[in-house]
Amino acid sequence: MAIHETRVGLPSWAISSLAKAPQTLAQALASLSFLRKSGTHLRRPATAPLRCHLLIGQPASGKSTLARCLAPLLSTPGAPPARVLSTDRIRQELFGDAAVQGPWIEIEQRLHQHIQEAVAAGIPVIVDATHARRAWRLALTQGLPLPRPVEWIGWWLTTPLATSLEWNQRRERPVPVPVIQEMAAALADPHFGPSR
Repeated sequence: MAIHETRVGLPSWAISSLAKAPQTLAQALASLSFLRKSGTHLRRPATAPLRCHLLIGQPASGKSTLARCLAPLLSTPGAPPARVLSTDRIRQELFGDAAVQGPWIEIEQRLHQHIQEAVAAGIPVIVDATHARRAWRLALTQGLPLPRPVEWIGWWLTTPLATSLEWNQRRERPVPVPVIQEMAAALADPHFGPSR
């Protein structure tokens, strides 16, 4: 199983404009040359492994915005867009409220089920969750049995902690600051961070 990693470090002009208006992330991404080509390099021949995407970053780092921008670029015209799977949406689905943490095993089982169904249908997935711990990433990229070959691409959002804390204040459902700090520290760990 192939695993690739892409760091998404936005230039300072994009971060400063995002601090003013987070929706401009879509505009910043659209201006990047690899997305300007309508994602043609992201599509694969039918015989190639399906490319699925793992978003990595502390809460309020821009993962959900990236997922919304990336999803339509990952499929051919007329095909359904990539399926964005969010652990927050799964919590909403299971417990009626995205803020309810609930038993992780139930969330994980539902996430795995959704991934397996999408892959079986040939639909790429974008998994929108922190993936701050190496074991969490490996559970999906290497431990989950899938019905066809998958090539995982990790998108590590290297949003500065101060920016995430600022964006978090604008969220409808802010994440507790210690949680953001803990996830940022886990991602910065040189032994278990995404660079490993």
